[in-house]
Parts: sequence; structure tokens; C-alpha cells
Amino acid sequence: KTLSGDQIAALDGIGFDWSSSRAPGECDRRWDEMYARLVRFKQRFGNCLVPQHFPEDRELGPWVAHQRRLRKLRKKNLRKEREE
Repeated sequence: KTLSGDQIAALDGIGFDWSSSRAPGECDRRWDEMYARLVRFKQRFGNCLVPQHFPEDRELGPWVAHQRRLRKLRKKNLRKEREE
């Protein structure tokens, strides 16, 4: 799901900063770090089915869910491009 026009307008209305506050390269380093944590999870448990509330790593489950959402959104956008 993406933001609706009303949701974007509401955020704009309160002065929401759409730019990333992270330094260049920080997002890549963060992604690499989380990926390494997922690899360790898979080595230990034999799968990538990280629970949303995994007590040993509270950030990993939400990160994995976010990666899945990004992939789903990308596929949806690719389908739209092909239809146009």
C-alpha cells in the first residue's frame, strides 16, 4: 500500500521532511548489517521466517517485513508500467 493523496497532504501540512536524514552510504551500511543478521538467523533456524516480535533481535522482524513490502510494491509498480 502506498500513501494516499490526502495522507501526503496531511504530512505536508505539518511540514514533514521527505528527505532522508541519514548520511550518504548509511542506508547501504544499515541494509548490509540487517542482511547479515538475517543470514545468521537463517543459519540458526534454517529459514527466513523471522517473527515480527523476535525477542533476541527486536529490529529484525520488522526489517524483514519491510523488505517483503518493498518487493511487493516493486512488483506492483512493474505490472503497472507494463500495462501502460
